[in-house]
Amino acid sequence: MYWLPIALIAPIVWAIVNHIDKYLLERYFQSKNVGSLFIYSSLTGILLAGVALFFEPAVFVVSFGNIVVLLSIGILIGAAILAYLCALAKEEATLVAPIFQLIPFFGYVLAFFILGESLAMVQIFAGLLIIGGSMILSLEIEEDQRLRPKWNLMGIMLISAILHAVHEVVFKLVAQAASFWPSIFWSSMGLFLTGVAALILMPAYRDVFLSSLRKNGAKIIAINLFSETLNLGGGLAILYAIMLAPVAIVQTTTAYQPLIVFIIGIALTVFFPKIAKERISTKHLVHKSLAIGVILIGSVLLYK
Repeated sequence: MYWLPIALIAPIVWAIVNHIDKYLLERYFQSKNVGSLFIYSSLTGILLAGVALFFEPAVFVVSFGNIVVLLSIGILIGAAILAYLCALAKEEATLVAPIFQLIPFFGYVLAFFILGESLAMVQIFAGLLIIGGSMILSLEIEEDQRLRPKWNLMGIMLISAILHAVHEVVFKLVAQAASFWPSIFWSSMGLFLTGVAALILMPAYRDVFLSSLRKNGAKIIAINLFSETLNLGGGLAILYAIMLAPVAIVQTTTAYQPLIVFIIGIALTVFFPKIAKERISTKHLVHKSLAIGVILIGSVLLYK
């Protein structure tokens, strides 16, 4: 299964990206307006499009209809990024990242109907475990020890997870009929055009974006360029891996992401609290560990 080492690149680099994004939001944008970081992230779609163009200049081998579809799913992934950033602006990375484990479940459902990839009972059960773990994680422990559901977090991340699943399933459908690198080019252009549209049509996003460029442009660009290079590398690895194996099986490799995010978050809190600060009291550690454990069990069962 040589697709597995390729797919495992994604959870490692995305865990790092989760913390970088959180740092950028708190350090430079004070979590007030995610639009600026969204524009930075979307515009870097041009980088991946450039990589695709380098490997396969003949991008017009894709039919016009498939170009429209690929541009559309590029826009969808832009919306997924925006939803993720909105969630990250409100919550810790260790709470947001595990809910991405809903992606394999939705990926299985979509792949079953669109690609004809079959579902086994154990995989359905695994999907329910993943949802259950995400629900546990969505509960906030109050000072009086009561649990309060984080419905806003779950709702936002549910949207992001569904959009990610749609993007990857439809990408495989089109790329199988066309070819890999031209499909990467057009979907990346869709993401880039989403950033351009936000820059032109959304004054609030544009104003914060331009203000951040004036105040901390060099630092933000350098950090975000590093982050988005990692992010695009992870996305490229996943998209390549799903060409080699069933979509949801590949997606389950991201089950390791919450654990990596969790470990990084604790390390940063202990050794570099100015960069990141997670809630690591005993009750919060037990809560997060339980939820992540259930999600990991569900994700492992998806391999069965």
